[in-house]
Amino acid sequence: MKQTKKSKKIKKSKKLLIITGEKSGELLALDVVQNLKNLGNYEFIGTGGELLENEGMKIIESIHNMEVIGIVEALKAYPFLRKLLFKIVDIVQKENIENVLLVDYPGFNLRLAKEIKKLNPNINIFYFVSPQVWAWNYKRIKTIKKYINKMYVLFEFEKEIYEKEGIPVLWVGHPLKFRIPKELRKQPNLKIKNTPIIGILPGSRYSEVSRLLIPMLEAAKKLQEKYPKAIFLIPSPTDTGRVFDYINQTVASYQNINVKILPKMSLRVMQMSDILIIASGTATLEAVYFHKPMIICYKVSWFNYFLISMLIQTRYIGLPNLLSQEQIAIELLQNEVSPENIFFEATKLLEDNSYRENIIKKLKKIKLIPEKQNPAFIVAQDIHTLIQ
Repeated sequence: MKQTKKSKKIKKSKKLLIITGEKSGELLALDVVQNLKNLGNYEFIGTGGELLENEGMKIIESIHNMEVIGIVEALKAYPFLRKLLFKIVDIVQKENIENVLLVDYPGFNLRLAKEIKKLNPNINIFYFVSPQVWAWNYKRIKTIKKYINKMYVLFEFEKEIYEKEGIPVLWVGHPLKFRIPKELRKQPNLKIKNTPIIGILPGSRYSEVSRLLIPMLEAAKKLQEKYPKAIFLIPSPTDTGRVFDYINQTVASYQNINVKILPKMSLRVMQMSDILIIASGTATLEAVYFHKPMIICYKVSWFNYFLISMLIQTRYIGLPNLLSQEQIAIELLQNEVSPENIFFEATKLLEDNSYRENIIKKLKKIKLIPEKQNPAFIVAQDIHTLIQ
């Protein structure tokens, strides 16, 4: 009887196109890629930076060329981004790509989803990080319903929005819950015993730092007069560059404030501070992690503010307030970002113990993740299951 050798089947690698357009999106995509590599044989192609390239992704375009801040800048970048969009569609066709993961970057990615589905409606398109449909441009929901196979969202209230619209959705939570402990281990300890300690976080971009730092420091000057032992901590996103130089030069003109500049130590600053004076954005979620009472400051150009105010559909702009559906963090917008207002709110937080403790109690109730697993692992596992 003739025996036949059983040939070992080599599993063909699954190709996944991943599109993101900025650093924060690359970090999210990186976590998903690392988890997918542990689950199966994958080949990655898309847009990204050095981190994704080091993980073996074939880079179509660098995110450094795609990062756009503000409406005016987006208009200037339109011809380049339109060309890139159709370049990606061509690659989908030539490479016979069947699965796509879009990460954040909604203005570009939703248009791309439409063009890819026009090319082939059977291509699976997954989307990680919901566009802020709850804040403005709710009509994007229709586009998502038509072209996206599944949404992976950071916040529980977003899940409820998509479920009402009949869109497949999974609440995976926010990855910072897992990132923060890891990042904190890299930052040196601070030995400061004097109190109160007030963290001043004017943002990471020059446009926001240049608008917020001076009113924050003017408020600090008033607070220093009221609390002579107070210490003010200002983290800089980098230890070189335009933002770092601006912070140093501006702080140098405030000789009577006990202020320390701590490059690349925003997490340690949050951990050590009693209260925070902070720019609106993702950093406010990090403040939630540390259960820190905060004053959220938001100031943009009047042109951008006019456009945003015409479109915005929510009562709040601060993420802690959106997550709790009530104002547990004071929001100061545009002209409200004044030394007097910041001083008044900071004094209230420092002196009214029951007020401060009530805020801390509410911050502790905010749920950042649905379970103990890393959000990126949940996304990777779900995609892996769906495309088998």
